[in-house]
Amino acid sequence: MTNMLIINEKKIYDTLAANETNTAETNTSLRARIHDILDKAHELHGLTLEETSALLAIDDPELQEEIFDTARQVKEESLRW
Repeated sequence: MTNMLIINEKKIYDTLAANETNTAETNTSLRARIHDILDKAHELHGLTLEETSALLAIDDPELQEEIFDTARQVKEESLRW
């Protein structure tokens, strides 16, 4: 028997939808949450589905730039290994 990875598409879609519809979060708490996630990424710890979804839902150009900067740094650091 082969080792198969099963992707739970419903969980992915539900998680993405939850982040898109979560308008109760204030701008300040959203920024804090995103910075916490980016700090975790900087430490080269993997991100959960929920954390990744939160980053994908960002439409603020300033936060998007921070996300891309972090991604570049993580990529460069991982290539050093």
